[in-house]
Amino acid sequence: MRRRDYLAGLSSGAAASAAGCSGLSVGGPGEASGGPPRLSVDGNWLVDPDGRRVVLRGVNVVDPWWGTTYEDVRGKDYWETLRLATDAEAGWHASVVRVPVEPRTVRTLGLDTLLADYLDRAVEVTRERGAYLIVDYHAVERYDTADVDRRLRRFWKRVADRYADQTHVLFELFNEPTEPSGNGLESWRTWRETAQPWVDLIRDRAPETPIIVGSPQWTSMTRFAPEAPFRGEDLLYAAHVFPSWERDTWEVNFGDPALEVPVFVTEWGYANADGERYEPHMMGTTDGWGRPFREWLSTHPNVGWCAWTFDSHWTPNMFDHDWDLLGGDDYMGRFIKEWLRDGRDEHPVDGDATPTAAEGAPAKPTGLLVEGETPTRIDLTWNEADGVAQYRVAVGERVEKLSGTATEASIRELTPGETYRFAVVAVGSDGATSDPATITASPPKPTEPAATIPRAVVAPEVDGAADDVWSDVPSHAVDRTVVSTDVETDMVASWRALWDERALYVLVDVTDDDAWTDSARSWNDDSVEVYLDPDNSREDEYDGENDRQLIVPRGWGRILSGSNSAGDTEAIEFAQTETDEGYRVELAVPWDALGVDPTLDHLMSMDVHVIEDHDGGKRDEKKAWSATADTAWQNPQTFAIVRLGE
Repeated sequence: MRRRDYLAGLSSGAAASAAGCSGLSVGGPGEASGGPPRLSVDGNWLVDPDGRRVVLRGVNVVDPWWGTTYEDVRGKDYWETLRLATDAEAGWHASVVRVPVEPRTVRTLGLDTLLADYLDRAVEVTRERGAYLIVDYHAVERYDTADVDRRLRRFWKRVADRYADQTHVLFELFNEPTEPSGNGLESWRTWRETAQPWVDLIRDRAPETPIIVGSPQWTSMTRFAPEAPFRGEDLLYAAHVFPSWERDTWEVNFGDPALEVPVFVTEWGYANADGERYEPHMMGTTDGWGRPFREWLSTHPNVGWCAWTFDSHWTPNMFDHDWDLLGGDDYMGRFIKEWLRDGRDEHPVDGDATPTAAEGAPAKPTGLLVEGETPTRIDLTWNEADGVAQYRVAVGERVEKLSGTATEASIRELTPGETYRFAVVAVGSDGATSDPATITASPPKPTEPAATIPRAVVAPEVDGAADDVWSDVPSHAVDRTVVSTDVETDMVASWRALWDERALYVLVDVTDDDAWTDSARSWNDDSVEVYLDPDNSREDEYDGENDRQLIVPRGWGRILSGSNSAGDTEAIEFAQTETDEGYRVELAVPWDALGVDPTLDHLMSMDVHVIEDHDGGKRDEKKAWSATADTAWQNPQTFAIVRLGE
């Protein structure tokens, strides 16, 4: 996950992330005067004293000192905010409220004032409202310094002692420890070694209070918790999920660990708005991110959450300054309110309801089919089923983990012609697995190469001069018309190529008397396009890894990259020169930039296109070597297979 910047200046107000939890039926002050009962951990669930499963969903409010000090910036009384979040009559059904306490607040107020004037009141308000409260030490910083150790110990000694007997209070150890952070199990173990004494300190003073534990990289390493859990009882593991996390990363990073340990998404949210307040990591929409996120979490009913932020100022915000709820596709406020309302009766602490999670393993997946194939990929599909938290697709020792909402998978990097046995297993929310559904398939072998590219004895100089090294290299005509108009043209083109261990060299000669270079877009001017699929994956769309569309407009003096092309063009050498009959383009594309280790007989796919603009302003003709239609910019399967030869 990319590093996230936080706006924390007092003058502009802090921009932070907050989350909450709901799912319980929350009543008014008089209905829960004793406060919600103590929760504990059983397996990967929170449970009430009767052993019934509980899921908490709610919201983050802002830091209490900041919220009261900058009430004019926020447009609302802080304590009124807490009450609104748990006001069922107003349509809000948060069963938990997360209160972030920033280190600067502790410094500004001192612990005595913080506890007596702020946290005591937050504890009392949430208790009266029948809601749970997460006290979050909201630090975003390195975790391995002596200063952090001193501050955390001092904070949690006082807080744990003071609220140990409050049955509705949970503690979140450290909001977002940032560094040191690698991306592997050893980094998690380093964090655990540092943070375990803090967990022990809290547990000594508050033996029964649930503790939520974050992780490095801004609380995003949750996947390692099952393999190397912290020591202690009643521990949950936090996750912070924002739109910078793509959908296909959710399951392996956050869903998979939830099959074994309790996972709590203490921060998530999005907005799709212009302005400096909204940081890149939070940019998303309701339809594009919010609803898929809800659908995914529906497969993990044990995962609680707190949305960030129930506020008008901290972003992503759910309200405007007048405290009108924001909604639509660009804002999450109405979507979150709807989700909390829909889930208000799920897994209640009070009442006669029983756990809703299905007992036993899910049924074996049905309808497993091979839906598509390329020389390096097999596409599988199966039928949709209920009660599945995850699907696992195994081929050999490889295992792909997919959300329970998935009904298809693409298994890549296969060997053409080799026979594989694919096994699909359904996994329940408690980790129980079904019998496997299996199918055998072989990626097709590629057809015979359309051309052989010889090895260069001496690397050509990329200067557009076509030196002697090119003299005996076979030439290939670019003569398939894929775009034409009524305008008569005289363009003739051909290409040649060489390779060595460093690069692929391509030379394109174009006969075209008139040079037109006056358009704003390359495809409306004279230009050469070289298409490469260097690992011959032959997908029906660009793979995002090394499929390339390289564009050299005549007379522009630069090389461009197509809209679907992977990578940049910085490492590519090129030259474009005018000739007596037209112009010439010469390229050297390093294999390192393509992620391929070239060997004799290596197969790849490529194509060369040439565009002619005959009268300025638009293209009048486009010719290709391989393609029969102008779709190569979208579909690499139109490229021809070539072989690296002697």
